[in-house]
Amino acid sequence: MESRGQSEPVLVAFGSNLGNREENLQLALQKLAECADVSSLHPSSLRETEPVGYADQPRFLNGAVFFSFRGSVQELLGLLQSIEKSAGKATPFPNGPRTLDLDIIFFGSLRHTSPGLTVPHPRWAERAFVVEPLQEIAQALPAETFPPEWKTEIAAATQKLQA
Repeated sequence: MESRGQSEPVLVAFGSNLGNREENLQLALQKLAECADVSSLHPSSLRETEPVGYADQPRFLNGAVFFSFRGSVQELLGLLQSIEKSAGKATPFPNGPRTLDLDIIFFGSLRHTSPGLTVPHPRWAERAFVVEPLQEIAQALPAETFPPEWKTEIAAATQKLQA
């Protein structure tokens, strides 16, 4: 477990396709900003995307956010789940419609697999609705802020999706 005093760089992807999608995403960003363990929030722009997996549902509004988090990956997961719950998240089945979905894509240099959590997210590089906002953030932040290994992985995923 990480030291409580150490901040880790984090990338979280987010999406919504029920209710007021933009309001749901802004609420999530606001709740992150209000958390004492979160600092230096850098969100991407939002993009409207087609659903993946289960097509018979409304279009999504997606984006991502980079920030520093002081705590463990399990604590971050708990925070994100509480934010989802506060937005009324209910996903009746995998890839189904939802008011808010928050996924940890990267957490420092951590490679982690446990029931309910895999970091990096196992399918992030296959999804343009995740890769595009990550690429936007990677290009916007200074090199000393954004982990270079992430930049390399995101560039490779971008290239693969464009092929």
